[in-house]
Amino acid sequence: MRIAKRTPFSGRPFITSPSVLGCSPDKPFLYRLSAIGARPITFSVKGLPDGLKLEGQIVSGTPLFGGCYTLTVTAENGEGRAEKEIRLEVFPGNIRRTPLLGFTTWNAFASAVTEEDLNDTALCMEENGLIDYGYHYINLDSSWQGEYGGEFDAIQPCSRFPDLPGTIAKLHGKGYLFGIYSSPFIEPWGCPPDRRSIPGCTLPPADPRFPSNNGGIGTDRREKNNVRQWAAWGVDYLKYDWGPTDPVNADIMRKALDESPRDIAYCITVMAMPDSAEYWRRNAASWRCCPDTDGKWETVKKTADAYLPWQRISGHGHYIDLDMLAIGKMQTFVCDLTENEMVFDYSLRAFLTVPIQISSKLRQADDFELDLYENEEVIALNQDGLLLAPTLAAADGDLRIYEKKLENGDLALGIFNGSDAEKEVVYTLGKKRTVRDLWRKEDLPLSDRIAVRVEPHAALLYRIEK
Repeated sequence: MRIAKRTPFSGRPFITSPSVLGCSPDKPFLYRLSAIGARPITFSVKGLPDGLKLEGQIVSGTPLFGGCYTLTVTAENGEGRAEKEIRLEVFPGNIRRTPLLGFTTWNAFASAVTEEDLNDTALCMEENGLIDYGYHYINLDSSWQGEYGGEFDAIQPCSRFPDLPGTIAKLHGKGYLFGIYSSPFIEPWGCPPDRRSIPGCTLPPADPRFPSNNGGIGTDRREKNNVRQWAAWGVDYLKYDWGPTDPVNADIMRKALDESPRDIAYCITVMAMPDSAEYWRRNAASWRCCPDTDGKWETVKKTADAYLPWQRISGHGHYIDLDMLAIGKMQTFVCDLTENEMVFDYSLRAFLTVPIQISSKLRQADDFELDLYENEEVIALNQDGLLLAPTLAAADGDLRIYEKKLENGDLALGIFNGSDAEKEVVYTLGKKRTVRDLWRKEDLPLSDRIAVRVEPHAALLYRIEK
């Protein structure tokens, strides 16, 4: 299918930052204001709370008092000016509001990832404009782990990361946020081939209450040690990975994160079961319950199915995670998806309001891949300030239609044809309305209905004016 071409560095400013941000009082805050448009762009902000300041386009500092603050953000370039109000909610534990946008290393580099890969990926995301669309996180998956030691008797980086704290500081200086991987397993997944094992957040002997896979979960608990170390390094996000997941081990880590002097968003993976849904919703920024992505259409379909039990739970700063994207050039797999299937896969994450984590070798990304990632109108659905997940409006086998209310009163419509046959869809609007095709960035002819033929393995996204 045809999708619009990206335009990160041309035209008037368009502010891509979401309309709502969150953080805790008395803990460090960092956020890079984002906008596309012709360079240079100059930013200004009115309404920052005490303790925060703007330098260039990065807001940083430590908010001194809790509360809800209305920020007026202005972006100007030689082509024009844009203004946007952003609500900054400063309350304890209020770390993320909209779903995470960023990059994660596993599919791209697997256990061969290096510190240079992190630095080059960050540079590439600046050069191709991804950071300007709001992809702010760079998350380091498993295989970074060396041995226990250091000031906090915590896991230290292996030799492929000779100066991880320095790299994190450099990323922060550019406005990126940094994520890290760990596990309550004694021996986490992701061990590189030259190692027998890598350490997790618990040490032997194994606790008999929990399954014995991966050496089990140890009785020597080191969660607090590792959280202190991550906070000292400046970590902003934790992917905590084990299976079967359980609230007991999750809660030990959650309490350690709550005591941290730094906000660290918390992602539970790999299979957060529905019988603990209320715990995940209250305590995790995101949780995962779907197969590992692998660039295969059948896995994309399973990922789409995995969302259904969670649609009434996900939202308001706590989101189901459909795992990282498996699109583009990767270390782990060859992507066998067609262009339609890639649009379907990305649209799942964008429309269903879940984290979007690119995980490919961005130096080798082609134009279609970057056009897919850099559509500000599609991203706006994912980052909408109402913080609502969509609801299933209609289904016919593998054809599903989702509706999503938006902050400005508009309605978003997502049509996902997972079947092997073309489908005809008619959606009645009640009266003539302006309808925007978001992937093409084109308005449809004024009508009281949307009537469309949807190709197999394809997704269409629309924004319907209120």
